Amino acid sequence: MLDPISRALASAPLEDEEISAEEEQAVAEAREWREHNGPVPHDEVLAELGLSMADFERMGRTPLPPEQNRSSH
Repeated sequence: MLDPISRALASAPLEDEEISAEEEQAVAEAREWREHNGPVPHDEVLAELGLSMADFERMGRTPLPPEQNRSSH
């Protein structure tokens, strides 16, 4: 028996959207960059967005209001 999330993932349709040439190029560029650079620490990424680790943790504990929590798909 599967839990509801595992069942939903197992029965989800395969991705069938075509990947554009621009997307392929962006992925290739990201992979190339990663070959020559180290990972960026999480706190640095947050800082670039004007957030702290405390902000991030607080956001993880605070659910979105129902109207913002709906998927747009």
